[in-house]
Amino acid sequence: MKKYIVSLFVLASSFANAQYKMSTEISENIITPDTVETTEGQLTYFDGVPSQETVNTAYDFMDKSRGYTAFMDGMRYASIWALYKGHYQMGNTTANSTLIFDGMMDSKSQFLTGNTSTMYVTGFIDTKRDGVVILEVPTGALGFVNDMAFDYVCDLGMVGRDKGKGGRYAILPVGYEGEVPKDCFVIRSKSHVNWVLLRMNGDQKTIDNVMANYRSYPADQPELRDDMNFIHASGKVMNTIHANNFEFYNEIHEMVQYESTTAFDEELLGTFRAIGIEKGKAFNPDPRMKAILTDAVALGNASARSIAWYPRQKGVSLYEDNVSSRWRMGYADRDVFFNDNGAVKKEARDMFHYSYTGVTPAMALRIEGKGSDYGISYVAQDGIAYDGGKTYSLHIDADVPTARFWAVTLYDTQTRSMIQTDQEHPSLDSNQKKLVYNEDGSLDIYFSPEPIEGKKGNWLQTIPGKSWFTIFRNYGPEKEWIEGIWRLNEIEEVQSVDTSK
Repeated sequence: MKKYIVSLFVLASSFANAQYKMSTEISENIITPDTVETTEGQLTYFDGVPSQETVNTAYDFMDKSRGYTAFMDGMRYASIWALYKGHYQMGNTTANSTLIFDGMMDSKSQFLTGNTSTMYVTGFIDTKRDGVVILEVPTGALGFVNDMAFDYVCDLGMVGRDKGKGGRYAILPVGYEGEVPKDCFVIRSKSHVNWVLLRMNGDQKTIDNVMANYRSYPADQPELRDDMNFIHASGKVMNTIHANNFEFYNEIHEMVQYESTTAFDEELLGTFRAIGIEKGKAFNPDPRMKAILTDAVALGNASARSIAWYPRQKGVSLYEDNVSSRWRMGYADRDVFFNDNGAVKKEARDMFHYSYTGVTPAMALRIEGKGSDYGISYVAQDGIAYDGGKTYSLHIDADVPTARFWAVTLYDTQTRSMIQTDQEHPSLDSNQKKLVYNEDGSLDIYFSPEPIEGKKGNWLQTIPGKSWFTIFRNYGPEKEWIEGIWRLNEIEEVQSVDTSK
């Protein structure tokens, strides 16, 4: 019987290779061999027609790759949706409500790389629910609006259209064609919901200014203007981080159901649809699909973390002329639009959205004495993750070139939020009187599980068995910083500390 089958195969092959009247030479580049070896296993065909085993392999790979793409390209949507839900659960459920961190943010808030040095006024505006919404920004603000694709919509305050003098903005619903409120700067967005964030000094005068002058309310309910609900969020527990397991797809499904399709790229909506996430329909993957998507999100999470900790794209280093430096930037090439000659820089976008929030050109501008600039260190000098059981130090040279102040903040590698230790605010800044300086005006910051004798004011607590990363923020960088004349030193592991200095 076996010889008979082989004979039939040889006979079929001879017919296939026969020359017919209309036969022409066919390039081997378009021929599918009967057997192909891949990383997914062996693929088999009969004259280009896949076997059932190959069909199964191909569909498994197709579904996994689309699930993977849904995670990578959908990460920014899931991130801002989680941010929105975190605010909603804190009480930001009406147009005339907003969160205010008037006691600064602390480590109880799971908020991607938030800081303890500036006051946040943060809230979501929902034009699907409330129609046209009026936003009144106080003087001296620095802020922005992002849509639900985490895309930049506009700036507010100092670099916005009100130029820091305060002003009224009208946020219009998607596709709105009605009457536009007068005496307002108009904001048009492609999404129903939009995020409004202001960053300001946390002194009492500024807090009073915000409480007296920040307003948001539906245009058709002006009576709510003077019924502003400020939700005091300092010290409160909140989660604004998207899932890194199968739950991620449920979060995307929830967002797709609520948001306008205009908030999404149609190609991405097609990817979502291919894995069962479609507007107006339930998301109920069968056991096979759920297992595949569980693998896909695990690979996506691994990719996002690899990109964040060990980026391979160029333009990430804070000091491009020093290849050994571990200090990095959040925006590769200082490009907040992640675009190069019409092409999306995907890994640059992935790197940003996995660990950071807030998209505005103002975050990447280097204007002498204004704005802010950042140095981010994810791994030690040897390229290995920081070990919370060890002691490290950052030597900061004297005369940091800053018009305002600098700050060093410690973050949890799991949540990408401030690390939760015994320190309420895991941050040190140059405004703090507890800092201990060296005789030459320099100082040393220590990262360790226990404080260094005589240096507790310079100590940030770490946790044995956990890793960490840190961000150095310069508020008002001056010429020497911008031109790289004054630079951050590398963080070094230390075996012992001379406490006599």
